[in-house]
Amino acid sequence: MERLQEVCASSQKYRKKEPPLMNVVYSEEGNEEVAAAARAALSQPGADPAAVYRLVIGAARRDGLDRIHPCIDAVLLPSVSADTIVDADKRETVLHELLSRQHPPPLAAQAEHPQVSLQALLDRGATPDLQDASGNTALHLLVVRVAKEKAFPDLDPRLVMQLSDPDQLYRDDERIDFLEGVGTALVRAGWSLDLPNAKGRTPRRLLQLSHHIAEAKREALRRSLEHSIELAADMAGPGARNEADGLRLQNQRQLERVDRMQAVLARLQGLAPQPAAAPA
Repeated sequence: MERLQEVCASSQKYRKKEPPLMNVVYSEEGNEEVAAAARAALSQPGADPAAVYRLVIGAARRDGLDRIHPCIDAVLLPSVSADTIVDADKRETVLHELLSRQHPPPLAAQAEHPQVSLQALLDRGATPDLQDASGNTALHLLVVRVAKEKAFPDLDPRLVMQLSDPDQLYRDDERIDFLEGVGTALVRAGWSLDLPNAKGRTPRRLLQLSHHIAEAKREALRRSLEHSIELAADMAGPGARNEADGLRLQNQRQLERVDRMQAVLARLQGLAPQPAAAPA
């Protein structure tokens, strides 16, 4: 454990920005050092997996990481449960912590790191509807993080010149797939759509509010699409028209994503019947 404490105490030296997306991550050397030190700590007699997890995640948060490498999660996740407490004051569990990340682990295992998946964590046992200090369950967090585009955030527009397709700036498809997959898994595993948090909001209500947000986005995109069509008609020269046509196609793709998001929001609400209203 002492070696892990030393590595985590000095882990800031491994911070770097990873091109082209410029995420703050650890260097390859840093990932290997943290993973090796965590593995060694967990192999010691009487090891406390929760303490190891808290130490590593605490360092990553202090260092402002945008993404935790799967090689680190591959060491940590098999040693803990979804219910393991990460922050006692906040009543934050491992599952809460994972869903609070900008880049959460995938729902299904990937070939390179088969130990790293939310489904594997759920399959090992997870208590539905554990609430943090704000009354949020994992399902609350999932919906809010996706609706506010905090999970899989869009890229900085200044990166557009480094991308082969400007449409790569947008991460809507990843957010939508994650919301549908994890949301469905949680509801089927027993998470409630109708448990209120400290502010009185249920996951179902948050899904409804997310639908309103998507509708407002749809209206803004519709107006932008109309404007780009007018531009394409008015502009002279093939270069100018091509630019306007590119903007129109981009807006159309974004509108299609809004359609997908609204469909997923509706499907998740339909996974469990809404409780009948109490008699007056």
